[in-house]
Amino acid sequence: MTRCRRTVTSTEKNTERLPDWAAAGVALLLYLIRRSMLAEVAKRLEIRREGGFAAIDVFVFLVYYFASKLQTGLKPFWYRARGHKGNLAAVAERKKLPSSTAMSRALEAVEWKHLRPQIAWLLAEASGIEAVLRHPAAQQYDALGQGWHVFDYDPTITVLRQRALPTGEDLPEARRRAEGMAAPGYQGRKRGEVQLRRATLQHAGSGAWLHAMLNPGNGDRRAEQTEALRVMVDICAWLGHPLERALIRADGEYGGVPQMSSFIEHGVQFVTRLNRATLLDHPELRRRLVEAQWELVPDSKSGPLRSAADVGMVTLQPAGSTRQDDGSRYAPVRVRVVVSRFLREKKASRGKVIAGWQYELFATSLEPESWPAAEVVATYFGRTGQENRFAQEDHELMLDRIFSYHLPGQELATVIGLMVWNSRIALGFELEAPPWEPPEQGERIVQLDPRPVPPETYEAVELDGESEGAADIVEPKSAASAEPALDPSLEVAESKLAGLLGELDWQRLLARRDGWSWDDEAGLLRCPDGRGLVLTCVDVRRVPRHRARIIFRGEEGACQDCDQLGDCFTTTGKLMKKLTTFTVDRVELQAIRRQLVVVQRLRRERATADRKLTAEADADAQNGVQPLVLPLDVTSSDSLFACLPSLFMPAAARHLFDAQVRDLATYIRITLPPDPIPHPALLARSEADRQHRRLTWTQHRQRYALPDGADVDITLAGGQRLVRLLRGTARPAGRAAIG
Repeated sequence: MTRCRRTVTSTEKNTERLPDWAAAGVALLLYLIRRSMLAEVAKRLEIRREGGFAAIDVFVFLVYYFASKLQTGLKPFWYRARGHKGNLAAVAERKKLPSSTAMSRALEAVEWKHLRPQIAWLLAEASGIEAVLRHPAAQQYDALGQGWHVFDYDPTITVLRQRALPTGEDLPEARRRAEGMAAPGYQGRKRGEVQLRRATLQHAGSGAWLHAMLNPGNGDRRAEQTEALRVMVDICAWLGHPLERALIRADGEYGGVPQMSSFIEHGVQFVTRLNRATLLDHPELRRRLVEAQWELVPDSKSGPLRSAADVGMVTLQPAGSTRQDDGSRYAPVRVRVVVSRFLREKKASRGKVIAGWQYELFATSLEPESWPAAEVVATYFGRTGQENRFAQEDHELMLDRIFSYHLPGQELATVIGLMVWNSRIALGFELEAPPWEPPEQGERIVQLDPRPVPPETYEAVELDGESEGAADIVEPKSAASAEPALDPSLEVAESKLAGLLGELDWQRLLARRDGWSWDDEAGLLRCPDGRGLVLTCVDVRRVPRHRARIIFRGEEGACQDCDQLGDCFTTTGKLMKKLTTFTVDRVELQAIRRQLVVVQRLRRERATADRKLTAEADADAQNGVQPLVLPLDVTSSDSLFACLPSLFMPAAARHLFDAQVRDLATYIRITLPPDPIPHPALLARSEADRQHRRLTWTQHRQRYALPDGADVDITLAGGQRLVRLLRGTARPAGRAAIG
């Protein structure tokens, strides 16, 4: 029988070897260092605190956390990382990683005013995704062979459950941690009591996240959309790509007049679902359904067989309750409407079932020569790829987890997680970049739908009066016959209001305002430069009892060229408005307040009527008296290409990066300079130190920075392709280098 002798010995733990889960984080930090971006992140990212770790320390911690894919919370991750906190931080020239409690305190100190201006930069430029965005494979190509950047915009929600809290006289007052960061709202298929919403903009071709904004409850749709469109415009300018070939895809939540008006205002092309089923009851549109040429929609053959047709240019009226931020109504928008159909006997969740066919409407600004109707529908449903990426993101980054109950802190963690996603794609792309030539497009072959439209589809359908959404297609009138219903008493009401204001004791009110005057003839308050200000508000809420404030406002931008601008304003914005207030006895203002309400209502009615008349006059000047629905003049061409979606595979790029770091062994060795002579404990280093002044941003960052003269040697074993890519890291004297 063979005998063997076993000897067990022990040695101290090898602290130079980092755990395997840290390899991806080390590679991403070195990637940032190679492109001189880590130092830029340290300058741009700011968290205002009295002491403790700086924003760059929070950033480094979260990069390691998201890159590790350990599927844990911040505290369990810290338990794994604390044995290597010095070596992990040394890669970024920091002394140590923050603890989980320090991370919690730091995230609670995040402010939106410091974070949100940096989000687009972090996700686009700092992440290194630029090369992917510029590659032809990341674009989508239309029927004329032109490249487009396609963006998907869709909010996602995180739902929180709230357990019952006992109450009693001997119990402290109940307090929920989610107060302020979450609120009730529409939860879709998810279950919970409160929620927060993340509005996300993603580049469809590259899979890169380019914008994210968090808000409680149902969010702020208009502000979120405006910021996403601003980022989209900036990205196109950064890439040098024409904005007229930038397309945003959004679901029916953004198929209303306000949302489409915002798309048009920002100059981007759009396609969205049109959730106005009442349009399908209009006789003119029903006739179009029967007479249209239906073309089969290219698909993956996993769903119903769809066909599509152009309806024409349709004028969409805003809902009666829809208002702009200034209280005025939106002007109607004229958009191209495309309709799709497929066989369905059940009740439709979207659109309308007519004679056994489900019809769905889509609104777009795309030209039919570049994007035929069938390609518009196929492109819209291509946005379902973002849903898959939401699922991948949940699996790989766990961004549905709550990192901080302070919403700006939660937003910072979310943005850094999305940046890690982008950087993994960028590194995978650099490891094996595809050829630069644009992909080849095949010839477009029109496949007509042989299934006939049932004749009973066209029926005489009466519209349901003037209910919201019913009168979407309007019969435009000529400018000569379109007399708006103006209230002739507006001028009379304004004259009466001016008379009431003239009865105030202006000599007393303006006693301490040199150069100001009241103009009885015009009914205006005049500033020293002679510019008029009108009464806009009578405020009785924020003043002592029996008193009230009257607020006067000048025209937008009227003071821009004033010589006395510096004495009146602390800002030089082009759209600024001069405001001034007076405190008056409340009894004197009762009649003025009632008359101001009347005047403001009449002004809104006049403005709405004027806009309607102008819009109809402009349309008539260009097209004459228009029919209900304008037909599209599409010239068919045999030379059209088949529209081609992006062929780049972002998941494959991430997996290529993951494969390189999977077997990567990382060793860190730190050599610190000799300890300096200690400073006397009872002497301040400076007058500012003695006065305990606030630290500058630079001083705050230096608190946990490695001292000058420290050497960090990084050895990477395995992943040779990735190591060769990262070996270009610049090494300033006494700084980190790759061995």
